Order: sequence, then structure tokens, then C-alpha cells
Amino acid sequence: MKALKFILMMLLFTVIYSSLAYAEWYNPDWGFRREIALSNPGVALDDYQVLLDISYDSDMNYDYSDLRFIASDGVTILPFWIQSYDASSAKVWVKTDVHPGSSSIYVYYGNPSAFLDSSFENTMEVPAIEVASDTWATSGVDVAWSLTQDSQGNIIAGGKGYGGKGRDDMVVMKYSKDLQRLQTIKHGTGYHDRCYGVGVDSQGNYIMAGSGYSGNYFTDMWLVKYSASGSKLWSKFLYGESAQSEITGHNIVVLPDDSFWLVGSDARGSAHQDQIYIGHFDKNGNIIKDKFLNPYPGKYDYGRAIALDTSGNVYISGYINRPNYKGYVAKLDSNLNLVWQKEISGAYRGFLYDLKIYNDEVYITGRIDESTTDFRAILYKYDLDGNIIWEFEYNGPGPSDSFYDLIVDEAGFLLSGTQKDVNNKFAQTLYRFDKNRNHIYTAKADMGSYSGAGTSFVTTGDYVFFQGGYNNVNGPGKHNWHVVKWTERKLADVEPIFNVGEEETGCTDVDGDGFAIDGGQCGPIDCDDSDLTQYPGTTKVTDDNLPGGNVGECQVEISQCDDDGNYYYIQEKIAPVSEVCDNKDNDCNNVVDDVDEDYDEINDCFDDNCLDSVLDFIKLNPNQYGQNGDFGAFEIGKNNDKSLVYDMDVTSGCTCSQIVTLLDAGEGHLTKGCSPSLMEEFTGVSANPDRSLNRKNGKIVGRLIIDLDEIIPPSTFFILIIGILVIISANVIIQNLKK
Repeated sequence: MKALKFILMMLLFTVIYSSLAYAEWYNPDWGFRREIALSNPGVALDDYQVLLDISYDSDMNYDYSDLRFIASDGVTILPFWIQSYDASSAKVWVKTDVHPGSSSIYVYYGNPSAFLDSSFENTMEVPAIEVASDTWATSGVDVAWSLTQDSQGNIIAGGKGYGGKGRDDMVVMKYSKDLQRLQTIKHGTGYHDRCYGVGVDSQGNYIMAGSGYSGNYFTDMWLVKYSASGSKLWSKFLYGESAQSEITGHNIVVLPDDSFWLVGSDARGSAHQDQIYIGHFDKNGNIIKDKFLNPYPGKYDYGRAIALDTSGNVYISGYINRPNYKGYVAKLDSNLNLVWQKEISGAYRGFLYDLKIYNDEVYITGRIDESTTDFRAILYKYDLDGNIIWEFEYNGPGPSDSFYDLIVDEAGFLLSGTQKDVNNKFAQTLYRFDKNRNHIYTAKADMGSYSGAGTSFVTTGDYVFFQGGYNNVNGPGKHNWHVVKWTERKLADVEPIFNVGEEETGCTDVDGDGFAIDGGQCGPIDCDDSDLTQYPGTTKVTDDNLPGGNVGECQVEISQCDDDGNYYYIQEKIAPVSEVCDNKDNDCNNVVDDVDEDYDEINDCFDDNCLDSVLDFIKLNPNQYGQNGDFGAFEIGKNNDKSLVYDMDVTSGCTCSQIVTLLDAGEGHLTKGCSPSLMEEFTGVSANPDRSLNRKNGKIVGRLIIDLDEIIPPSTFFILIIGILVIISANVIIQNLKK
């Protein structure tokens, strides 16, 4: 009795364990998984985006399209977005609840037919969230024009601020990642000094480029360099003639050797008409090479952005006055020889503000004006040879939009700009588009009841962005320095730590019968994963054809798998019986329901449409009638039983009811047509014999086989049997406890 109790308890445990293990597996189409353990030393994080580094496994699809992330309950599907991937790993954002302490999720893979289910919009914060801002306001006009980043991840902003006596100073501010102001540098001559662009070298020193008073003219091109600690290292004016010149570019390209490139404008000669200036400088501010580019002499031309490709070619963008302003983009080789140039404009005018090179393709941003009030933001894409790939215009819900700075990333395009609403209020604005230029969101900085504009911005690389610009907190026209921190993901004081576990084999179920090649999480192992009809618990009737046995002897086999997965245990022998229409192979000839009692070569079980309950005989067929009986009966075809039985021709065109009517009228001795009056006498027999006495009812004698597989699905049958065993075991346990 104790042994029986132990066996029943083990059975009960096995049932419960197997059910739980099966429920935990996400989907049998995915053959493998790994547990990802999350450690969170901080507070609870709901719907938090965790960045995972998933190493490539040979069982994964080459493009990681079979990745799926499932919560620890084995059911909840977690949103995820594949930021990037290569042959060795993928960077994946997964949105999940991260509880304090330890928790886990699962990554599934190993489904060659799976499609990519990655979604930026479902995983990240859309629209972006403004998490912090810094406003610096003086009594003058203050603007943060340029943003960059040092090697420590600090944000460096360059612009201008009021220096007293109605004059402006160059200003550089250093921020922490939390947008805490760490350092402020003001540099000026006492006149109108401005920092349009700022760069950081490998030592953390600041390069400030703009304009200042050289003694010859109020706005000369001016380069200033400060150390990271705030000490001035050098200051240089360029081409200090009696003419206006400015380094108007909002970005500085700093190379690994700390030399740098910039773009600006210079007005030379008595006409004081600007031309584009391009310069390459060493780390001490000495000119290595430069060029004055005047596409249309006698007009005003301005450079706003500069970038270099991997071959050292130089690309610039800005705008030229011909006669109204037009956007301008050009490529120069490493020796500053012009390679190609393009103009871009609306019906009225056009401006280009930024230029980026990403994956050897050129992107430009700006604005085209169809009229004095209709401004449209633009984003164009070129190849390196200047061929246009696509043009994109965006006109938001308000009357005008402008794109100033651009970030191209794995999600698509993020743009800093300005949107004007129907109340003529401008806002510091963030725009997000996917790779196909579909609009995802527009986010506006909190300006209160005031206006503002966005200029350049920078990213820390993890979908956190810092945007420069200004607002008008002190009233119309009184710009105030304004830097905003945006995020497209939730932030935590302490990031969770993850660890990817060992590979677990899951449910490789090729034939889809619910049983796997390797068993495990799918339950019992399959007998033959290439045959849907062969799995544990199935019954089938076959001819054994064993030596010494009776050929045609029918046997029931219940599949039980051994090590090779192909063994079948013969449970019992069953003698064959006559075939009937019951979806079984009663006569053991390996053909199910092959009944043709009227020998018309039409299956009585499926195709004999005249086999009707109204008729108490079997031998009917859609266009024929035959009665299998003794003397005087009719049959189809030739005289098979050598008795006085004759053939009846095909009653072509007759319906089943017409045939029945014909027989009931006692006209069975007629052969043609559907009407007794049109029939022709054939046999001389005046009437049919009594069909009730002469018919053959097809009664089958013998044991009928019940195929449980046809009545109850295998999985349900298995669960039913297990449930019965559990109930029996529970009753036995209770009875023993009572004793």
C-alpha cells in the first residue's frame, strides 16, 4: 500500500510539474530560449525600457527577426525594438516592469519563418518627454546656438549673452547629464561678440567660433580657445580688414589630431558683400588651408553647416542671395576644389541650416518659403555624388515649420526646429520621423505663454537629447538662453543590470501535432515528427502481416516511443468485419469507408447523393437505380448474380425524387426516362418483388473499433486521462489517511 501511495504521489507531482513546464513555454514554433536575469538595486520601474545586448546564436535568424521577449509568466509578450545589429550581436530595447531586487524575462528564438516584430513606437516614449530645462536670462538677448559633448558626456553649449552696456559676449556653458550648470565662460571685447559654433578637442578644451571687434570692424571672424578649467589659451581674428566677417557656422568639426574645420561668411572689399568661408585650422588656430566660395559674385552668401566624409571631402550648406535667398549645398574635395553644388528654394525663397553625413549619404535640413507666410520645413537626401535620392517637405498643423539641426539614427530622423501655431506663437520644437519619413510625433518645449525657437542639439547616444535655443520669458523680442533635456525612454537613478543565461531547448514541432522532437517543455517526445498522425497516445488499425500470423488480421496499435522514436506497441488483435460508413477501416484493407453496395463505382458513404433515408434499400446512385435481391430484382450494370435479374439503363437527368416516384409507382420493369408513361417495357416482369423481403440491409457482424483520436483530440485526451489518474490517486490517498 505504501508503494502504491508513493507511485500515485509521484504521478500527481509529474502531472503538475509537466503542466507548469508546458505553460511556461511561449510558443512551440520557437525552439530555444534564454532567461535574462534583471537586478534592480533601485525603486520599482514600470514599463521601463531596458537596453539589452543579445549575442548572436547560430539558431537565430541572421537579422534577429525571430527574437521575442516574454515575461516570466510565459504568456505576456513584451514590446521591443532592435536598435541595431551586426553579425555578432544586437542592441535591443525591451519594455518591461523591473521590480526591486531580482526578476527575469525570457528571449525566445529559433523560428526560421518568424517575421520581424520590432517596434520603436510601441517600445519607446512617444512623444519624447521634456525632463529638464535651463533658462539663463539677462536684460539683453541671450541665445544658445550650438551644442556639443565632451568625452565625459557633459553637454557644452555655445551662444551669446548680454555683457553690459548694450553689448553681447561670447558665452559657453557646461552642463552635467542632469542639466545642472557646471561652468559658465563669458568672453568679449565690449562690443557685439557672438559664439555661433562650439567644439571640444580631445583634452576637453573649448573652441569658440564667431565674431568680435578686432579694432578694424565690429564683426570680424574670431576664434577663441579655452581650457576645460576655464582659462583662455589663445584668441585670433581672421582677415581683420575694414569689412564685416563672421564665422556663422553652428558646428565645428574637430578631428582626432585636434585640428578642426569650420564654415562662415566674410564680406570683403568696398561693397561689403558676403561670401562663404571654409577653413581648416591646427589645434593652435593656425590656418592649414581655407577658401572663399562665392557662387554668385556680388551677392550675399552664408555658410551654416560643414561635414566631412571618410575620404576627406568637404560638404557645406547655407544660403545665397540670388536675388532672393536660396538654399545652397556643395561638395569640395580635400584640397577645397569645387566638385558639385545645388540650389534649393520654394516659390519665394529657401534656406539650408544643417548638413549631416550618415552611412555615406548626405542629409540637409532647412526651410523653403512658398510665400511670405507659408514656410515649409525640408529634409533632403543625396548620395555623395550629389544625386538626389528623395526630397521631403513637412508642413505641420500651424502656418509654418523650420528644421534647423538634424540627428540621423537607427529609428529614423530627429530634428530640432521651430513651429509656429495659429496664434503666431513660436515654440522650441522636436520632430521625430521614421526611416520612411512617416511622422511619429512633434514635441514642444514648455514655453508657458511665451514663444521660443530650437537651434542645434546633441544626443548622449541612448535616446536622451539636449536642445539649444531661446524663449521669450522676459517679453517679446527679449530672447533668453534656453536648453532642454528630452528623453525617448524612461530614466532611472540606477540602471538595472542584466545577465543572459544558458540556452534552453524548447518545442521543435515540425509536423505540428503538439509533440516535439526533443520533448522537454512541450511535453512527451514525438514518435515521428515528420508524420502528423503518429504521436504518443494515437490509435490506428493496421494489418500486421507478421510471419505466422493471419494476413489481413487487424490490430490496434498505441504509439509508444522508444529511443529511436519509431516503436509501436501492439495492444490487441481485432478480426476484420464488413466495412460500414463510420470513418473506420472496418475490413482492415487500409482504406476507410470504401462502401459501394450498388457496385456503381461511386462511394456510398460520400458521393451517392440518392442514398436517402426515404428509401429502405441501399443500391442507389445519383442517376441510376438498382435493387440487390432475388428473382425479378433489378441491378445496375451487367447481370452479376446469374439469376433472373436484368439491367436498368442510366436514367439520365432524373432527380432523386423522380427515381423514388418511379419505383413507388411499381414501374421497375421500365428502363428509360423519368416518367412511367415514357418508359419502354424491357423485361416483361409486371412488378417489383417485395423489396422489404428481398433487400440486403448491409448489416455488419463483428467488433467495431472506436478510434479515440477521431472523437477526442490527442491533447485533450491526454489531459483527460491524466485528470482521471489524479482523481484516483487523490481518492486512494484520502482512504489511506482515514485508515
